[in-house]
Amino acid sequence: MPIIFSGIYMSWFFDPHVGYIEDSQGSTYYNVLQLFNNAMICFGLSGLYLMFAISLWIKRSSIAATLGVAQGEQHGEGVAHSLVSNGHVGGPMAI
Repeated sequence: MPIIFSGIYMSWFFDPHVGYIEDSQGSTYYNVLQLFNNAMICFGLSGLYLMFAISLWIKRSSIAATLGVAQGEQHGEGVAHSLVSNGHVGGPMAI
């Protein structure tokens, strides 16, 4: 049975008599496939977003480990520390 637009509720329904004739049992125009589709969309997309988030977290941590980036070095503190400790900054000035 096709989905039909109802001008009363301004939406699409499987029941062509929605708003006119009451379905006392509620099972005349019940569609199991729509319930299955809605559940798969809800849980499938949630799982997919979770997989993407975990993948992004793993890639980010592996890139940080590969580059040897410490917490302080992310904000430029490591570069300044290495320059000072190697004598490039703050050493005797050649005149």
